[in-house]
Amino acid sequence: MLLRSPLGYPPDVGYRWVKKAGLSAQRATPRIYTDAKKAEFFRLLVERGNVSAVARQLGFVRVTCYKWAHQAGILLAEESSSNQEPQSNQGQTPMPFRC
Repeated sequence: MLLRSPLGYPPDVGYRWVKKAGLSAQRATPRIYTDAKKAEFFRLLVERGNVSAVARQLGFVRVTCYKWAHQAGILLAEESSSNQEPQSNQGQTPMPFRC
């Protein structure tokens, strides 16, 4: 099921229009993470096990941190649950998705 805005457009259509028009801007300078900062991220990740919380605490971009964890081969909780056998949803009404 595709979510739509009150106007009937998909949620990301505004972003795509702005990007296509050339009105979106990339960062003036890309973020640089030193090896020491990356090591601190992994140390905290081992302690806490939550990429988003560690990224927030350190002020890092969450997507970048997930990329590092994935590249390092760290199996996260949500990934390990997807490796289990799927549960049967027969006779259950699917939950609506909300933004």
